Formats: sequence, C-alpha cells, structure tokens
Amino acid sequence: MPAALLEVPQRQPVRGGARALGFARLLGAAALLGLASALWLYASYNGGALLAHRPPLISFGDALGTGLMDWCLWLPLWPVLRAVAARFPWRRGAWRRALLAHALVAPVCSLVQLALFALASVALRAWLYEHGDGWTLAARVQAGLAEAFAAKFKSGVLVAALALLALQAFEAWKRARASELSAEQLARALAEARLAALSAALEPHFLFNA
Repeated sequence: MPAALLEVPQRQPVRGGARALGFARLLGAAALLGLASALWLYASYNGGALLAHRPPLISFGDALGTGLMDWCLWLPLWPVLRAVAARFPWRRGAWRRALLAHALVAPVCSLVQLALFALASVALRAWLYEHGDGWTLAARVQAGLAEAFAAKFKSGVLVAALALLALQAFEAWKRARASELSAEQLARALAEARLAALSAALEPHFLFNA
C-alpha cells in the first residue's frame, strides 16, 4: 500500500474559531476593566456621601454602564493598535521611527475613542433622561465632546500607550518563541542527519560480516 495512503491527514486550524476566541478574550478583558472602572467611579463619587449616610450621587448601574461603555469603545481601535505595533516594532536601529509612530497614534486613538464615548453618552442621555429640555443636537454633541476631552484625553493617551507597549512585548515574545522553535527544529534535523550518516557508514560493515 502506498505510504501516502497510510498518512493521517492533519487538521488545519480554523481561523474563524481562533478569531472568535480572540474577540471573546478581548470582550472579557473589556468587561473586567469596565467593572473595575465602575467600582472606582462609584467609590470616588459616593465615598463621602456613603460615609455621611447620605444617598449616593450616582447609582452603581450608572457607574457600571459608564465603565463598560468606556472600555468596550476601545475594541474598534484594537486592530489599529495591533497593526501599528506590528509595523513599527522597537528594534535596534528603528526605535526612533517606532517612537514617532507611537507618539502620533496614541493621541489620535484617544481622540477617536473619546469622540465615540461622547456620541454614545449623548445618545444614551437623550434616550433616558433629556426629553424636551430645549437643547439642540449640536449643542449636546459639543458639550459631550468638551466634557469627554476634559475628562478622558490624558487617560486615553496613557491607555493607548500602554496597549502599544503590551502589544510590543507580545510581539517580541512571539519572535523569541519562533526563534526557539526554529533552533529546536534545526537541532532535531542535525541529529537525524548525523544518525542517518552513522547508519549509512555502519551498514556496509554489517553486510560484509554477513
């Protein structure tokens, strides 16, 4: 029987499943960060009120919704951050270009994220609370953008910069792991070649003795 028929076909990795798993992990990380932000926001706003036995200034539901919306709106920018980290790695001889790219991308991503947050906040407030208050849509959007810029721009730049550094570290780990695997494969191939050469050298002696 041909040897090709005896080989068991290897299953190819499913890219769709890997992408779905990666997105699920990102969503889970955003949910955990949103929960942490909600706890911090609730404690910072209501700490004095709760100690003084007064009603809280904001509910935990509002804080949780704000935290989840804040972090989930970073998800559309994640492919951009990954592409920048892969395109401009921190390597010897190229660190200036990487520094310039990261210094430009972090503020831009922060601006985009806070704009998305402001628009989502305006839409949510208009739907839940502000009906017939006399504010125009342009005035609401302008006020939301100003509020988001004052509260989130610096922290957004920090988040984008930390995400880029984390992605750089992950890419460096992948390169190191690939180098280790390549070295292991080369060592295995060298050992097999030596074994084959030794077998070829010993085989005539066995045939001669037989």
